[in-house]
Amino acid sequence: MTDQTPPGPPTGPPPHVQVMQMIMATLPSRVLATLSELAIPDALGAQARSAAEVAEAIGAYEPWVGRLMRAAASLGVLRVLDDGRFQNTPLGDALRSDTPNSVRSLGVLVNQPFHFLGWIELAAGIRSGEVPFERVHGRTFFEHLGQDADANAKFAAWMTQTSIASNSAIVAAYDFTGARVIMDVGGGQGALLAATLGVAPRATGVLFDTPEVVTDVSALASAGVEERCRVVGGDFFDSVPSGADLIMLKTVIHDWDDGDSARILRRCRECIADAQTRLLIIEMVLPDEPSPHPGFLMDINMMVLNHGGRERTQSEYVSLLADADFSFTRLVKTAGPLSIIEAAPS
Repeated sequence: MTDQTPPGPPTGPPPHVQVMQMIMATLPSRVLATLSELAIPDALGAQARSAAEVAEAIGAYEPWVGRLMRAAASLGVLRVLDDGRFQNTPLGDALRSDTPNSVRSLGVLVNQPFHFLGWIELAAGIRSGEVPFERVHGRTFFEHLGQDADANAKFAAWMTQTSIASNSAIVAAYDFTGARVIMDVGGGQGALLAATLGVAPRATGVLFDTPEVVTDVSALASAGVEERCRVVGGDFFDSVPSGADLIMLKTVIHDWDDGDSARILRRCRECIADAQTRLLIIEMVLPDEPSPHPGFLMDINMMVLNHGGRERTQSEYVSLLADADFSFTRLVKTAGPLSIIEAAPS
C-alpha cells in the first residue's frame, strides 16, 4: 500500500535560498577570520568596549571596525549592549588568545593569502588535475612552509592549538597507561605526546619530526614532561627511531597519497621488533556513504593544498596498513571528529 498522506507545508527555505545561503557561507568565515587577525576579541577581553576604543587599541580605522563588529554581533560572536558598546559572547571568547580551546590561530591562518588563494583555483585544478595551491604559488604546500617563516609559524600555531582540544578527546578514548615508550611520528612541538605522557606517568616518550620542527618542543616543557622525552629530528620517509611499543601518527597520513602513505607506514613497520607493539593512526575517518561529517569538507581542503592529500574511509586505511605489513585491530572513536585506527604488526 502506498502512503496517501499529502505532503505538509515546507519546513525551511526553498531550495534556491538554501543553496544561496551555502554559497554565501564564505562571508561569515571571512568576518571571523578578520576578527581573529585584528585580535578584536582579545582587545575586548572580558570587558565591554566601544568600537572607538577597540579601534584605538588595535590601531585600525574606527568606522570599519564598528561595521565589522556589528557583523560579528549578527553572527552571535559579539553582543551589543544598550549603550552601543560590544562584548564577547562565548563564541567570541573562543577567538581570544587566552582562553581554553581557543581557535584564534585558525582564524588567522585561513585569512592568509597563502592559504586561501588556492581555493580560487579549485575549479581549474579539478579540470586539469593540478593542485590548486601549486597553481597559485608554484611550489608545494610543505615547500612553501619551509621557505616562508611567517606562514610556517602561523600553521604551527594552529596545529598546536587544535591539538589542545583534540588531544583531550584522544587520551579520554584510548588507554595509554600500559605503554612503556610512546613515540609520536610527525609530532610537531609535542602537544599530543605531552598529553599521553600525562595519563601514562610511567611511560617515556620519543618525539620525532623534521629537524627544523623539533627545535621548538615548548609543549613538552609546558607540560613538565620534557625530561621523560627523547627528541629526534629526521625524515619519516627514510627511517623512524626504534624502541617504542606504541607509535602514533596523528593527522600525518592524510597529507600524502597512497604511495607515500605506504612508505611512511613501512618505515614505522621496520622499526618494530616486538609483536605487541601497536600503531595508532589518528585521523578523520570518512563514513562509507556521504553524510554530515567534517571529513568530507576537509578532504576538499586537502585537495586544494596538497598533492595526494586526502581523507579516507576505514576500509581504505585497512588496505594501506596491509600493504605495509600491519593488521587492523580496531577503530576507536573519540568525542571529537578524529578517530583512532589501531594496528599491530602482521
